[in-house]
Amino acid sequence: MDTIPPPLLDRMERIQLSGYTSMEKMHIASQYLIPKQLQSNGLAAGQVELSADVLSKIITSYTRESGVRNLEREIGSVCRAKAVEYAEAKDAHRKESYNPKVEVSELENILGIEKYYSEIAERSNKPGVVTGLVAYSIGGIGSILFIEAEQMPGSGRLQLTGKLGEVIKGSSHVLDSPSTNHVVIKCTTSHNA
Repeated sequence: MDTIPPPLLDRMERIQLSGYTSMEKMHIASQYLIPKQLQSNGLAAGQVELSADVLSKIITSYTRESGVRNLEREIGSVCRAKAVEYAEAKDAHRKESYNPKVEVSELENILGIEKYYSEIAERSNKPGVVTGLVAYSIGGIGSILFIEAEQMPGSGRLQLTGKLGEVIKGSSHVLDSPSTNHVVIKCTTSHNA
């Protein structure tokens, strides 16, 4: 920030990112994590190739953290799967059939279904559905949050379930209107979603 002139800096808002950005994670993975996992799994440098698309998919769909610990675990899982493929091809005397390149389409077979996915906001308004934004403290990654409401018979008591942060718990308000016999839930913030 030393390079920004003081009058401009005075008019800017500073945002602190508590973790690595996706781009920083890509560089860390390609320079450090992939070579480390290749060595740990007994593979040579050219025996597993992870493209930028594959790394990006792993970062956004299988890990959601400020650091790179889970990213290293997922890369290790990919390397182990490719090591098994290589060993099977070598044992069957078909080394030439082994493909070191990992495709995005293979990730679901190796890592399972996506743990996180980006939702696209619906273009039409739907009754009972509100679109919100969620900011995670994981290096600038956020997503769209759909908050749905449904009218149900009951006592008008709000019960929050799941692992919710204190901010959401504190921001959830219940307005029970005896004349309309329904509950309205208002969530003013979603920082810890």
